[in-house]
Order: sequence, then structure tokens, then C-alpha cells
Amino acid sequence: MLGGSVATNCCCTILDGMDQAKFKCPRTKEQSSKLYSQLYRPRLHVAGTWMHGHCLHMAIADEDFPKDAVCELEQLARGVDALFRDFGTLPLGLACQADNTYREFKNRHCVGFLILLTALGCFRWTTASFLRVGHSCLVCAFIFRT
Repeated sequence: MLGGSVATNCCCTILDGMDQAKFKCPRTKEQSSKLYSQLYRPRLHVAGTWMHGHCLHMAIADEDFPKDAVCELEQLARGVDALFRDFGTLPLGLACQADNTYREFKNRHCVGFLILLTALGCFRWTTASFLRVGHSCLVCAFIFRT
């Protein structure tokens, strides 16, 4: 797929989500309008999984859906599944980058999942790194520019 070198045979993945306030419905240019002040404006969870050089998966859910490790792992599993279906094989390594929060990816569930992928032989190695504080969601910002 990417070549025979162990150093270059890797899938780099970014998992990130957008701030809910950016996706209030209905969305208007003037967010502080008095017209909308008395209305209930539902928010959406929008998250992206970007597997560099391969695919971009977007997940959209209502505001009551929890943004936790289960959501992050499902996005990652769907991305790995799509990678396998398209190429018939997986690269040697998987490098994940995610938010620096315990709630989403920096927890024992996600680290355990990466260990499981390695133990089952899906990948020879996996890594988890965390984006710096105050980063912008490049995945979602690119798709949903206004």
C-alpha cells in the first residue's frame, strides 16, 4: 500500500470535534439576534476522523449524545474498517492524534483499544499523541468554512 519501509508504512489519523456553539440550528450570520433569543436552538455534535491520504469521515449527532471514549473509538474503528475494505490490507502502524482530554481519547479505554489492535496483529505498532491546548479543529474547520 504505502511501500515496504517500516518507517513509512503508517496511517496517521486525527480525531477531533467542533465546538457545539458553532452548530446551533438555525444558523444565521447574526448570532445575537433578538429574534432567536427566546427560541430553543438545538446544537449538533460534529466530529471528524481524518486518515491522511485516504479518507475523511464525519460524525454528526444531536446534543444529548455523549462525547466520550465510546464515540471516539467507534470513529476510529470505522476508519480502520474503511481502510481495510479499500485496500484489502492494513499498514504496519497506526498513529492517532486526538484532543488532550481524558473524556475523549486520553483514557484507559482508548489506550486499551490501541493495545488490542496491536495484540491481535492488526498493526505492528500504534501510537497516541495529543494536540496542544487551544488548537483549532482543522478537520471540521476545513469542511465547514463559512
